[in-house]
Amino acid sequence: MLGNLSFAQTLPFPDIVIPDYNNIKEFPKQQGLSQIPNEIVSIDGKKYNIDYSWKNAEIYTPENKSNTKINNISLEKKYPVLILMHGCNGINAHVRTWANFFNSFGFVVVLPDSLAIPGRAVWCNPSTRTFDESKGQIAYKIRSTEAAYAMAKLQDFPWVDKKNIFIMGHSEGGAALQFITDERFNGIIFSGNPCKISYYMRNSKIPILAINWTNDTWVAHLGLCKDNWGEQKNATQVILDGSGHDTAYSEIAQNGIKDFLKKYSK
Repeated sequence: MLGNLSFAQTLPFPDIVIPDYNNIKEFPKQQGLSQIPNEIVSIDGKKYNIDYSWKNAEIYTPENKSNTKINNISLEKKYPVLILMHGCNGINAHVRTWANFFNSFGFVVVLPDSLAIPGRAVWCNPSTRTFDESKGQIAYKIRSTEAAYAMAKLQDFPWVDKKNIFIMGHSEGGAALQFITDERFNGIIFSGNPCKISYYMRNSKIPILAINWTNDTWVAHLGLCKDNWGEQKNATQVILDGSGHDTAYSEIAQNGIKDFLKKYSK
């Protein structure tokens, strides 16, 4: 979907090293989790400022389900939080539907806006439902850094229930999840993404939920998550019968997430 990665190389993701899986003996945890990752991502001589994704994030709260910016949030009690990573063509009605769904269960939802990053382009064609494979590693790096950056930034807000932070990625947004080993996350939710998770992540103890269509109109050729993640522990697959890509309008998907939140919230 987003190009192939060679896991025998070291990639300069903030705080993340991808080991040589042919020789790996143990999986070291990420270091510096209390620190905010470098906001500047450099790729092939071009710099992307991740802070723009955070500053322009859409925030939806149980108290106000309308779009609010992070600096305008003032809440009197702590709330569980979902970081919601949008797909390749940006924040749209589909991911906002998921945001409102999580609001109904008492979650504050943070949607980082990847397309607000200067120089960041749309790397897919919705008309042909194809991705620009040449941008694969760039997308992995930017989206992964956005997720780590959002998690670090949330630690500064008193209204965040730091014992209950989940992350969800739809389609290209799933690229943000494929290197996560930060065990401060209660759970990871893939939607419309084939879960081509890194080998580094396969010893992660973080629970995973995946929602796939049997015939995904974007990524069916890449298979179902359950066939791609190997012997992943604490992983649950929800399969939606039929053709589709968006998942928010499925009662089966909604019920799967309800059960996941109930099981892994503290």
